[in-house]
Amino acid sequence: MMRNDYNTVLFSGYAKIPRNSPYFGEEVKEIGCVIEVDMDTNSIHDCDFGTVKPLTKNFLRKYIVGYNLEQGIEPLSQVLRQRCQLVAKNAIIKSVEVAYGKYLDYKKNHPTM
Repeated sequence: MMRNDYNTVLFSGYAKIPRNSPYFGEEVKEIGCVIEVDMDTNSIHDCDFGTVKPLTKNFLRKYIVGYNLEQGIEPLSQVLRQRCQLVAKNAIIKSVEVAYGKYLDYKKNHPTM
């Protein structure tokens, strides 16, 4: 049986990985971020990152899950800039910002959500 009591939407963002990053490879040239947003609260319900190691994913989730997007993306980006000191830091942050941009576009085009 499917649950329909959630009002969540998935948004994705991608950003190029620097060549000197350990994530960069022949097949992997981007980091992908997917956020699940509760449209009733505008909070991030869950998130995932492609090509990112489990420790990094868990670390990022601590700061991203529960974040209210009505605050804008800059406060979250600032926290990630301070706390995430990885070669691919800018790509990780950019992928989150791109997903946020898609969230804004969706809200603009679906004002009843």
